[in-house]
Amino acid sequence: MVKIMIRLLTSLYFSQLSLLNRYFVQYLQGSKKYQPYIRKLFLYMELTFSLFITLLLEIPIVGFFFKKRKRRSAYLVCLFVNIVTWPIINIIRLNTDWDLNLVEIFVVIAEGLGYWFILNCGWKKATLITLVSNLVSFIVIKMVHFEPDILPEKIDIIK
Repeated sequence: MVKIMIRLLTSLYFSQLSLLNRYFVQYLQGSKKYQPYIRKLFLYMELTFSLFITLLLEIPIVGFFFKKRKRRSAYLVCLFVNIVTWPIINIIRLNTDWDLNLVEIFVVIAEGLGYWFILNCGWKKATLITLVSNLVSFIVIKMVHFEPDILPEKIDIIK
């Protein structure tokens, strides 16, 4: 299940990269028509990349806290909880001007409750799991950030 999700996200990311490459070449040749699409693709690529990095970091961290016989179910619960909370945080991030750190606190609480109820581990363990996994993914995603404003407003190509 996790391998299928990672393959899906990887193929989605590289298809977006291919489309971005095509639009960017035409943009450099002087066509302004694709500039809004390039900015949207940067946003979609950033969202896909952040989900990919989140899953890549949080799933092993959550699995680290469980013994071998319960680890597989912990991986699936982590995948489920992230698939539920990740779109919510990004819808809030893109449509409101709320502080992202405050929203992340609510995500930590929601994921902790999910681990506590679904995995039947203690609330202290669920809190520790969600704090560690979300802190690591939050820091890494903050460090790796696509900026759509790297595109120049005026094209200066030396002929």
